[in-house]
Amino acid sequence: MTAPVIFSLLAASIFLSMPIAFGILALTIGMYLIAGDVPLVVVAQNMYFNLKSYAYSSVLYFVFAGYVMCRGELSKRLLNVADAFFGWLPGGFAISGVVACALFGSITGSDLATLAAMGGIIVPALVERGWSKEFAVGLAGSSALLGMIIPPSIPVIIYALFVNVSVGGLFLSGVLPGLLIVIFFAIYIAFKARGVPGAEGHPPSGRLMVKALREGAWALGLPLVIFGGIYSGVFTVTEAAAVAAVYAVFVEMLVYRDLRLQELPGLLTKTAVVTATLLLLVGAASVLAGYLTMEQIPQAVAKRIFAVVEGKFEFLIVTNLFLLVVGCLLDLVSATMILMPILQPLYVAYGLDELHFGMIFLLNLYLGFLTPPVGINLFAAASLFGMDVMKVARAYVPFFLILLLVLALVVIFPPLSTWLPHLLLK
Repeated sequence: MTAPVIFSLLAASIFLSMPIAFGILALTIGMYLIAGDVPLVVVAQNMYFNLKSYAYSSVLYFVFAGYVMCRGELSKRLLNVADAFFGWLPGGFAISGVVACALFGSITGSDLATLAAMGGIIVPALVERGWSKEFAVGLAGSSALLGMIIPPSIPVIIYALFVNVSVGGLFLSGVLPGLLIVIFFAIYIAFKARGVPGAEGHPPSGRLMVKALREGAWALGLPLVIFGGIYSGVFTVTEAAAVAAVYAVFVEMLVYRDLRLQELPGLLTKTAVVTATLLLLVGAASVLAGYLTMEQIPQAVAKRIFAVVEGKFEFLIVTNLFLLVVGCLLDLVSATMILMPILQPLYVAYGLDELHFGMIFLLNLYLGFLTPPVGINLFAAASLFGMDVMKVARAYVPFFLILLLVLALVVIFPPLSTWLPHLLLK
């Protein structure tokens, strides 16, 4: 079966609103039936063996840690720390909200967890300080993406395991782009704050900083435990995720006392549903990837692209334009599973660094979270804050353009994504 037929059928299943995992499985089983020389038990075997990787359990632990911290008061304490240190700047509380999203995201690794936990605090507080609701929602929703860019990140884990690149290296490749986003957001906020009467920051206060650090010390300790453990070699990414989950429960139940024991079964159920959904999609896509490889379809597509696109720079331009469109139509995990078996041999052939291309791919798909028609973050923000979807989309425009600028910088200057991992993981 040729590549155009396969991807046409897959696109049809998506437009018919069939769950992507089931669409991929149905298509793969159909292809094996047509081939006739491969027993269908191979589908089940491949799914099982592709999901046996010990590292996939890290997804479960990070999801659970995120639910625990969303339920507790940890997000408020992180915002207090950020406000104590950055609230004196023009538009200080809004900038503090961006920093707090980065801190919270560095623990949960999830866009939606960051949006739910931080957005519910940041948006009403910004409106109270004189900012428009549209700006507040745009800021909170866009800043929530930092939960997937600054490590650890659940999409990064799935991408790295599927493509077989270093999870720790890809984590580090998101640090500098994430910091650039925080800086550019802060510059834009400071510029906008000039027209908002109640947006001036509070005076710097050493006493306030010490108080916020003392109250938020346990919350700030979690990212230090995760990163310190991973990059010092004390434990693996999966073990770090398990430590994060245990630490989150300990802090929320015994230190801050914001979580009750009887609430844990509900959080565990939510974790199981989210994790099972993700891993079913990964398993189904890995079977499809195996079939594509067996039929040498990625090689055939690569050959055609090489015939048209001659240089590395041209390849990057075409790939970025293509991925920006794909991000509007597919969620990140699905796009990873469907496209990477084709794109991986291409970027290798053009001599691109695997971490550089990985960050380019992920940043493109992250932008899709903010754009219709499938932007998950877009619809979540509209529902959470009671706004029309198109109003939220318009509120995202300036922040989307900033994210697009950071993507362009990462494409043009590879060290932004490769310098830190190559420095620390020699």
